[in-house]
Amino acid sequence: MASWSFDNAHLEPWDFGHPGWLNERASGHVISPYKEPLVFEVLAWTPDTNGALTGKIYQMITPDSPTEDEFKVFLESEKEKIKGKMVMVGKHKIIARWRSRVSRRKSTMRSVPCNTSVRTSSTGTTSTRPARTTSG
Repeated sequence: MASWSFDNAHLEPWDFGHPGWLNERASGHVISPYKEPLVFEVLAWTPDTNGALTGKIYQMITPDSPTEDEFKVFLESEKEKIKGKMVMVGKHKIIARWRSRVSRRKSTMRSVPCNTSVRTSSTGTTSTRPARTTSG
């Protein structure tokens, strides 16, 4: 470190005041009025919940680009609303589900016995022949 002009480089003890954070697993489910998985992210250094929690949710929509003072006033106004609740910060996003057509076999494959292989040539013609078996 001295070669980088850090003259007083040394380790100093410090403590967060609680154990470190490791996001091993986080899952959530809406259970009322319908059952549905809940997609979310855990903020860094969030303490452990010591097991499953059930409770009410409060959706906090924060102001767009507030000053520090405006944000402090906003948080102060929300304090009683969030007490004892799980807070979801920000507007919810609807994630579209990707739906594909049901996969269907080609009509030529439906009539081929299970022990037969199907080959399609570069010209688009299809041929069938008995599948190779290995004896062992």
